[in-house]
Amino acid sequence: MWLLVCVVALMVATGVRADETPAVQAGPNIVIYMIDDLGWNQISAGQGTMGTHTGEFLTPHLEKLAARGLSFTQAYMQPNCAPTRAALLSGQYPARVNNDVYVVGNLNRNKAPGITKEEAKFKGPKQSQDVAAEAITIAEALKQNGYATAHIGKYHVGGHDGDEATLPENQGFDINIGGFHQGHQPVCFAKQVKGAWTFPKLGRGDFDRFAEPYTKAYVEKYGIPASQIGKPRHVCDALADAMEETINKLHADGEPFYLQLHAYAAHGPVKARPDLKAAALKRLDAKGGKKAELAGFIAGMDNTLGRLMAALEDPNADGDAADSIVNNTLVIFTSDNGGKRYKLLYFYEADEWELYDLSDDIGEEHNVIQTKPELAAELSKAIRAWLTQEHPTWKPKYPLDKQSGKPVPPPTSCNECGREVLRSPNRGLACANKRISVRKRGSFSAGVCRTMVDSDSIGTVDSWRRRQRRHAT
Repeated sequence: MWLLVCVVALMVATGVRADETPAVQAGPNIVIYMIDDLGWNQISAGQGTMGTHTGEFLTPHLEKLAARGLSFTQAYMQPNCAPTRAALLSGQYPARVNNDVYVVGNLNRNKAPGITKEEAKFKGPKQSQDVAAEAITIAEALKQNGYATAHIGKYHVGGHDGDEATLPENQGFDINIGGFHQGHQPVCFAKQVKGAWTFPKLGRGDFDRFAEPYTKAYVEKYGIPASQIGKPRHVCDALADAMEETINKLHADGEPFYLQLHAYAAHGPVKARPDLKAAALKRLDAKGGKKAELAGFIAGMDNTLGRLMAALEDPNADGDAADSIVNNTLVIFTSDNGGKRYKLLYFYEADEWELYDLSDDIGEEHNVIQTKPELAAELSKAIRAWLTQEHPTWKPKYPLDKQSGKPVPPPTSCNECGREVLRSPNRGLACANKRISVRKRGSFSAGVCRTMVDSDSIGTVDSWRRRQRRHAT
């Protein structure tokens, strides 16, 4: 299990300035623009990355938003996309009732470190892939307060196993474009199928009406190079087309609105619009082809943000900003992943702790637990206190011992000098001195290890069996 400390969630907000008077309305409009799998410093907004961005990824529209708004540099996200979206919808961590979405898919995605599923001593408990129909979602709560609501793009936490009650249209959204259980885009470009342009298997077909190739009028309107005329439409532009259509409709209805604009970028397959990839290649070295694809994809995401702000300035798109709603709209930009500062991990099967300083080692190649043992101990104690809190809606899940089928409780602490002092309520005190290895993690940590608890701090869940065997006294 792992959680992130001081996570930069790339969250930027802008609202009404003190010297301006907003339009008379029951409440401000709210737009949450969530990006998929975007790293915390894969943007060029200095506020959000605290100056750590490298210049490889350029996001000028986000820079403007950050300059006129606020950057929350210690906002927290969940470990990956599904639990983040579930937390946003429900207002709850996975351990709360009606959420129960700890990770994408299931809690038994174990491959690394060096074990097979059959060899594993533990298994993850069952979890949900959808926010429960009984949950009061943010959309439902806002509708009760006079808001119109809409979702566009990736949803991921509704409609699994054919459960229509958990789909966006049944969870408080008046408009749903593309949202169901799908976790990523199968294609990045539209294709012509039997004479019709479509985004195959994307969003239940909701984006097909935006799938026509680029026209001269379109590229001129949005400042796209003429070289794109006649080429297939990119998914980032289709998302922006749907957004403009939706804002026009929501504004015309006259009610305050809540819009979830959930991008498919920068989840794989990573394919950028050709002109954006070419621009990235110019500033990267000759070996930067793969990174240029990602940089171009992120640039497409940023262009959608630019179009969002333009749509708020002129909702009916008539060229006259007299109907601007930008100063009465809260815009939140966030990734569903990301990390900043220290990350502590515990591996059940390997019986090892690892600590990484993400500020200086974003690739997580240097385990610093031997040089910062006090920090590891402090963080592990904090998560135990968090896990063991008592509340009728707090139902954290732990890995299950395969032999007994019982959940394994969290450890007392990871003590100093790499020496773990752990107290099991069933087996008393157990100690372990060991050499801490340095290695990269695979999907084992991404599955069972990191999802037993929620990513609000640092987390550990421990194996007692090996310690009891090695330290029976």
